[in-house]
Amino acid sequence: MGDFRLNTLIVLTLTAILMVAQPVRANSGKHSIDNLGRFLAFSDDYRTKKKATKLQVNRHSEFRIVVPNKCKNRGEAELRQLAATEVFEESYVYIPSLCLWIEVGYDEARRRVRLDSKFIVSLLKDFDRLFIYHIHMGAPLQISGYFPAYKDLVSLILINAKFFRNPEIQISHRVVIDNGIIDYVFRASPATDLLIDKFNRTGLGDFTAQNLAFFFAQNEYKEHYYTKIHECEHLIGGYRENLSECFPMATDDFRLTYRKLDPYSTARIQELNE
Repeated sequence: MGDFRLNTLIVLTLTAILMVAQPVRANSGKHSIDNLGRFLAFSDDYRTKKKATKLQVNRHSEFRIVVPNKCKNRGEAELRQLAATEVFEESYVYIPSLCLWIEVGYDEARRRVRLDSKFIVSLLKDFDRLFIYHIHMGAPLQISGYFPAYKDLVSLILINAKFFRNPEIQISHRVVIDNGIIDYVFRASPATDLLIDKFNRTGLGDFTAQNLAFFFAQNEYKEHYYTKIHECEHLIGGYRENLSECFPMATDDFRLTYRKLDPYSTARIQELNE
């Protein structure tokens, strides 16, 4: 990669909106819901916590929903129910060490939810394993409506890139649809590893996330992704029941997998929650 492109990345770094926090070794121990205020993410949070028994869409910006004592399968079942019945998107972080769900979406709309990235990064100072979920509503007219938007893939980089070479920190990203879950991850290619090394050598290591996000936001990578989705639509003829045939899917440094949720199991979990 030439010096001109690297200099361009440097300039854009100076104007980056998201500043990723310095990592602190995460704490994977058990913690009580009553003591969350002692963690940095909660003590500095501009939104108050509102305890709930079920995951739900919250369009109020003054508080965030916190759902304790609900482990992964139950939470995923409730998100699937929201995807099937709600009219607005929403996003949650799941902390497996606590069986705790925290709402991290804002500005919720029918086809969009913004992610509270600053809060999520703050959580990484105390928790080394996070799952970030967001829902896509209903049965879209096109198969592409089930997939994460390309901006979701770029958002993954902004959150994860600081920790790409820290195996102690694990952050998973998932989109929940009405019949399953799509996981999407970033796997740095040898060329991308060289680019990261160059950032570190030139003193830009602290801005790897912003620089990589800018690099992969280029139209050519976005087009590669949507070309893969169009190939999927052609492969399954628009029948969402056959969505699993499109996976695993690889596009540049991104990998997507799909897990179909069993309707009976989901219904049973919902029944137990009532």
